[in-house]
Order: sequence, then structure tokens, then C-alpha cells
Amino acid sequence: MNDTDPKTDTDDHNDEPPPRVYPDPPTYHWDFWAEDMLERGLDRDLAILGRAVIRETDQHRWGGLAARLACGHVVEELMTRAPQLAARLYDVLLETDGLRYAWVEDEKSSEMVELPGLYDHS
Repeated sequence: MNDTDPKTDTDDHNDEPPPRVYPDPPTYHWDFWAEDMLERGLDRDLAILGRAVIRETDQHRWGGLAARLACGHVVEELMTRAPQLAARLYDVLLETDGLRYAWVEDEKSSEMVELPGLYDHS
């Protein structure tokens, strides 16, 4: 019979907090956004995705529709009210660098296809 309390067992690491999704302390507005969303109960994977989208729109200068969809308040609303759609939408935005490029679907190719008309520089 084992008298070890499962909550104090050294092999149990479930009580450790999950790793942060941003540097400690937070540095950029996307880090603060992720911190706020986690504190408000947003799923961790969605917070990571939202942080990445907000960061990429800033760092890669997304414009047009992609930039409007990647504003913090829009990301928040979609992720809290339509999380499955938000995850699919933001995966596409990240994969296409803000609707600018698509990668050719051939393992031997590193070519990109420009998506004309979907991206503007505004």
C-alpha cells in the first residue's frame, strides 16, 4: 500500500503552471494582449494563435482585410464568440502571410504564388 499523497508526489507535475506564451515580463502589445486574454479565461492555444496573428500583422505590415481582421479587438471577439472559425481563419492568415502568398503544394518546391487583389498596402 502506498501512503504517498498524490498531490505532494514529486513525480506529479500537473500542479506546475503552463509555460507562458509571451516573455516575462511582457514586452510588446501582442504579449500584453495574450496575457490579458489568458487572465480572462481564453483557451491557451487560442491565446498563442492570437498573439502570433497580432505580432505578424505588425511585423510583416499586413494591410487591407488581413490587417483589419488582425486588430486586437477583432481577434478577441472572434476567439471568444466563434473560436473554431477564428482558429481556421487565423491559421490561413498566418500560412499566407496576411493573404499575400500561398506556397506551392509540392514537397520539392519552395515556390510561392502571389495572391493578387487580396492584399493592398493600405
